[in-house]
Amino acid sequence: MIKFVARTILVSHDGHSMSDKALKYALDIAESMNMRIKIVRVIDEAIAASSMAHLRDVERQRIRKDVELQLAKAREREYNKLKKQLATSHSRGVEASALVLEGDVVEKITSIIDRERPYIVIVGSRRLQSRGLSKLKILGSVARKLTEESQCPVLIVR
Repeated sequence: MIKFVARTILVSHDGHSMSDKALKYALDIAESMNMRIKIVRVIDEAIAASSMAHLRDVERQRIRKDVELQLAKAREREYNKLKKQLATSHSRGVEASALVLEGDVVEKITSIIDRERPYIVIVGSRRLQSRGLSKLKILGSVARKLTEESQCPVLIVR
């Protein structure tokens, strides 16, 4: 029986230095194991449809159109920010792609994990600065939830 081995490393990147450090680890692993990287950034949703229930249909449609336009601009802006990370990956000979989504970070990333079954998820955590068991109590909510909900290994970089 041939066993399937995932060739993708998923990196959650929120734009902070710990995310850059997580990407560095991902690149080292990808280079050594001939894998590709998918960099994911999740942005907040602009407005919930349920908050517009009191508006007339015409107003709701106008607002939805404006919100979609703003979200498209935000996705493009965030994708442009990830171009530096993509260039770094390509310069090291690692195939890389980027994806910008909106919504709940953990929900969106676990959805990608369930769909794509990556080899590993790598995420940075700014909250892992203390020592000992106390660091588990202050582990960032995204990193903690990913370790609880992910169907594949999660590497947390500090």
